Amino acid sequence: MGYACCSLLWRVSQQEQAVEAMLAKSNVGEFLELVGSTLQSYLSTYNDELPSEGSEETQFILSLCGTVTNIAASAYGRDYLAKKSEGQTLINLYCTTISKAPMEPSCAKLRNFILMTLYNISLNQRGLQLVSMQPNMLGILSWLLQEETDMWNKLNTLRLIQSILTEPTSPTLIHQALELIPVSYLQQLSTNSNSDLASIAMDILADLKSFRMDTDAHMTEREL
Repeated sequence: MGYACCSLLWRVSQQEQAVEAMLAKSNVGEFLELVGSTLQSYLSTYNDELPSEGSEETQFILSLCGTVTNIAASAYGRDYLAKKSEGQTLINLYCTTISKAPMEPSCAKLRNFILMTLYNISLNQRGLQLVSMQPNMLGILSWLLQEETDMWNKLNTLRLIQSILTEPTSPTLIHQALELIPVSYLQQLSTNSNSDLASIAMDILADLKSFRMDTDAHMTEREL
C-alpha cells in the first residue's frame, strides 16, 4: 500500500501545478522528514548489498526520492526546499549520501535522483549556497565523477560541478576547484562521444583556466 501510494504521488508530482498544491499543505514537512528517515534506513539496512531495482523496497525509496526530484524541478519547489528547515535538512542528507551510496548498478537510479535534485536546488541562489558550502563538496563530486560508471550520473555530476563553479560563493571554492578537479580527466571527457558531457567538460576546463589565471595574477600583484 505504501509503495502504491508513493508511486502515485511520484507520477502526480510531474505536474508543476500538482507540486504547488502539494506544497500548500501543512504536512509537507512531515513528508520530507519521512523521505530522509526512509533513505537513511534503506542504506543502513542493506549497506553494500542493495535489493534489485525492481524490488518493492527499492521502488518505494525511488518513488519517495523521485517525488522530491520533481518538487526540485520547479522554481517554486526548489525555493520551498531551500527555505524550509525540513528541506534544508534533506538537502544536507542528500549531499552526504552521494559519497556513501553504493556504486553498484542497483543504486544507479537512486544516485541519479539525488544528483538531479541537488543540481535543481543549485539553480536557486539560497540552494546553491546550501550545496556549495557542504564540507568537501567539490572533493566528493570530483571523486564521484571519476568513479561513476553510469553515463547519466556522470553527466549530472558534471552539471552540479558546473553550477557550483558558475557562481562560486567563496574564494575557498575556487582554490578547492583548482586542487581537486582533475584537469586531465576533464580533458578526456571533453572528447567523449556524448556531446552534452563533452560540452560541459570543456566549459569547466575554461572556468578552471580562468580561475588559475586570476589566481596567478593576484600572486604576481602581491609580489610587486
